[in-house]
Amino acid sequence: MSQAGIILHVGPGADADRHTLQQLGHDVVTCSGRGPAGCLLVEEGWCPVVDVADGVLLHLDLDDPYQRSVLRCYREELGDASPLWVVVPEGQDLRHAGLLDGLDVGVGRLEGAVRFSSQVAMAAAVRRELAAAGDPTRCSSRAPGRPGARLRGAAGTAV
Repeated sequence: MSQAGIILHVGPGADADRHTLQQLGHDVVTCSGRGPAGCLLVEEGWCPVVDVADGVLLHLDLDDPYQRSVLRCYREELGDASPLWVVVPEGQDLRHAGLLDGLDVGVGRLEGAVRFSSQVAMAAAVRRELAAAGDPTRCSSRAPGRPGARLRGAAGTAV
């Protein structure tokens, strides 16, 4: 595992952002965000990759209702525990300002890669220190049937 931290990169394309983050020393795990059964976090209320990620970069088309539910689920899951950055197409930062409120947002590409990298490295360091002290690392996502599991409907709303 990289000392700089693990980044979950969700969304199609954006190879340049992935490459930049790798150049900054991060392990980058890429997910399409919409497999045959949809996003695990949206559809099942948990995702094993989210549990190990020190930061998340989402490339989303927020004009798509499903991708808006992806963002809502990630915000709920991560809270303030891990950095969350969102990249949207031009104009969506304004059209969906309420949904993006309080998040770092890039238009078309990751803006502030070094800042995001620093935030992820800090989260990774905190996770390592907590693990060394015997405290569980952030692991709020729960597999179905495990204590703390949240059930979701198909649209990502809590059931």
